[in-house]
Formats: sequence, structure tokens, C-alpha cells
Amino acid sequence: MDAQTIKWTGVPGYLTTRPASFFWLPQPKHLLETYTAEELNSAEITNKTPMGWGAYQITEWIPGSEIRLIKNPNYFKASEGLPKFDELIYRFLPTMPNADLSPLVTGECDIMETSTGLEDQIQTVRELELASSITSYFSQGPAWEAINFGIKPASYDAVYNPYEDRQDFFSDLRIRQAFASCINRPAIISEVLFSQSQIPSTYLPLTNPLAVQNLPIIGYDTTMGIQLLEEVGWLDQDGNPDTPRTAAGVDNVFNDTPFSVSYSVTDTEQNRQIAQIVVSSMKDCGVEVTPQFLAPSDLLAAGPEGPLFGRNFDLAQLGWSSGNTPSCFLYTSSEIPTEKNQWLGTQYGGINLTGYSNPDYDAYCHAMLNAGLAVDAFNQNNQFTQQILTNDLPMLPLFYHIKAMASRVDLCGILLDTSARSGLNNIESLEISETCESN
Repeated sequence: MDAQTIKWTGVPGYLTTRPASFFWLPQPKHLLETYTAEELNSAEITNKTPMGWGAYQITEWIPGSEIRLIKNPNYFKASEGLPKFDELIYRFLPTMPNADLSPLVTGECDIMETSTGLEDQIQTVRELELASSITSYFSQGPAWEAINFGIKPASYDAVYNPYEDRQDFFSDLRIRQAFASCINRPAIISEVLFSQSQIPSTYLPLTNPLAVQNLPIIGYDTTMGIQLLEEVGWLDQDGNPDTPRTAAGVDNVFNDTPFSVSYSVTDTEQNRQIAQIVVSSMKDCGVEVTPQFLAPSDLLAAGPEGPLFGRNFDLAQLGWSSGNTPSCFLYTSSEIPTEKNQWLGTQYGGINLTGYSNPDYDAYCHAMLNAGLAVDAFNQNNQFTQQILTNDLPMLPLFYHIKAMASRVDLCGILLDTSARSGLNNIESLEISETCESN
């Protein structure tokens, strides 16, 4: 409308709580107006030395080696003495399974941020911190890990045929509750993640203002798990703890079928540790679980060939990340990948891999996603969807993903916020001091 004002007009009936997402970030016209849109994709001024309003300016970028930055004299907080450093050097580390922490100890490096993958070596990081060699920072979410139940494999879509299809292990809620009771999730948190994470109740971290608080989490209780299994009809008929329970009057399962299922997961050291706990836990309850360690490209292959998106699995461990909007669509009926929708669902890529379907959940999720500016309706339906999901257990939440950073002991001001794009989001406040008040 004028040099400082833009008017956005939407389609009649369309409402959004995030109008800013429809606008570009401000860009310097006097520097970029001579470039075409295609040229901006590759121009050095937009890719290597972009103009901005941050605390530092890029002066040199050596691909694969380092980026050099100097203090921005025009920074809007310069009058407050920020940023603290005149020059910064951001070095790129070689790709390897575990980042080399020795530069932190020797003083060659001052900080290692979240992109270095320190969460894969928590034990080493904690040992160095206990030796007063470094300071570590951990935070959790918004990504989370869960075991998905193959409630309705794709082979059931036409009709469930027990003579040809996999036996119906997971349609009974009590079985999913039994797995939740039997799997030693606290051991996964303590032994694999060194107590740096928590067991989620749903798809949002508890720090998210949209997370429903005080949702019940089924605790580790093998006695309860065994009780539920026997209530359904899975019995230890031979009295041998080394053999799985077998079916005796279980709905939609042939008698004498052993409770033996596969467990698909990507092949990483952490996942092997988790799988070992899952296998051992379920054996204590009389269920045989056989891990299948797969390459990510194989596990996540498109349907119908891929085990997940082709809905051809028993148990599958997978991570998801929460966005600005609660991810209720992950478990809506319309997102079940099927042959009819080309294994892509209807809108979000066919990500309801479990085959779980609940009309009430679908209705509440649809109402939440289409609430527009009706905040009360959004909040109410958001609460209903999380409550139903927690009760119905189409997946078993394991833990929130961890983000980790480490620094020299006298580097102060680090605030690791997993909702930010970078662990250096408050870089202007970092300083060297012999006494850090708090980090």
C-alpha cells in the first residue's frame, strides 16, 4: 500500500492464526534489485554474505573449512555492549560417527553446537564434564521416538483372512496396553539416554503451550502386562519361559499361534541398545520380539514395497517431529496409506502407518485444524485429540529426542532452546568469564 505497508487479502472463509507466514522477510532492495529470482538462488550475496540485522557479519566463507564473522557495528543492541566478541570463527568438522571432543579440552575450540551430534555420545560428554574439562547442555524435543503398532496391515484392507494374513495381534487395545506395561521405558531413558530425556504422553513436549498436561502414562509393570495378555487369551501353556505365549481363544487369532512379532528399526548403535531392552522386556512378559535392523532407505521406502508406508510390519520404531501446529493428522484415518490413495494418504503423505482409525479422533482433529481464529474451538479439539490418542495407543511413545551442546568451562550465556533453529540463537550474549552466573 506504501513503502512500509502490505495488505494481504485471503480467500473468503479462510482464516489463519499465523498471517506472518504469508510474507517474505524484509530484503535489502538497494543490493538485490538488479538480480533475477533465478540469480538470487546462486548469487554470493544471498548465499555466502547475506545482509541482515544480526550481531555479526560474514567476512569470509571457505567451503568445508570455516566461516569468519566480525561484530556488526550497526547491530541494534550495540549500545548495550553486544555482541561481546569482535570476531568469531565457525569451523566445519569432518563427518564421522562421533565428534572429536578433544579440541574443546585442549582449547582449540570454544563451543560445539547441536549440529555436531553430541547426543550420540552422552556418556563421554558427561564424563568430561564431571572431570571439569567441559560444560554440557542438554534439552529435549520437539522430535520424539515411538514404537508404532501394526494394528491394521495393508493386507487387511479388502478383508481380514486369518488363513493368509498375519494374525491380528494388535487390534485389541489391551494388547497395546500390555506392551506399554511390559517394555521397560525407564531403562531406555536411564541406560541409553543417561536420564537426559522423558517419556512423552503424546506428540507434543510438555513445554509446548498446546500440550495437554497430566495425561496418564502407563508405567513399567510386568505383572500388569502379563495380566492383560492372559485376559485377552495369550497363555503360557507349556510353562517354559524361553518360549512365547500362545493363543487360547483370542479373537481373530488361531489357537496355539505363538505371540512372536518382528520389530523394524533403522540400524544405529542407539537403536540396537533400545531394541535389546525391548526384546528382553517383552520376553519377561512371554512375547518373542525379533529385531530387524534396516537402512533408512529401506525402512522408509514408499509403499507398497516399503515396510512402513506399505503397512507391512508388526512393530516399527520411528521418530517424528512436532511443528507449530499439533500433529493430530499423524493418526487420522485419511492418512492411512492404501492402494486407493497411491500410498500417499489424502494430504500429509500417508503417515498413519499403523492403520489406526477412530471416527471421533478424526472429527476432533479435523475441527482443530480448521478452527481458524476460533481459539476456544482450537484448544478444545486439541485437548480431545491428545486425550483420545493417549487412551487408544496406536503407538507407544519412548522418549523425546535430545539436543546437546558443549563448551569450554568459562564460556557463559549459552541457552539451549530446542524450539530455535540453532543452539547459537543468542550468540550476541555469549562471553568469556571466570564465573558464569548460570547457563
